[in-house]
Amino acid sequence: MTEDGIPLEAQLENAGNGTYHGYPLMENDPFRKTVIEKWFKSKDVDG
Repeated sequence: MTEDGIPLEAQLENAGNGTYHGYPLMENDPFRKTVIEKWFKSKDVDG
């Protein structure tokens, strides 16, 4: 999640370096809702 609440999808950018790049999940992506819900649940548990 970005600081402004945009959920991101991590995609492997370079397997040799193990680097990833975050891409915003589109509004119509059904996984977007899941990511947002899990993010806020984890914040409730962690404090």
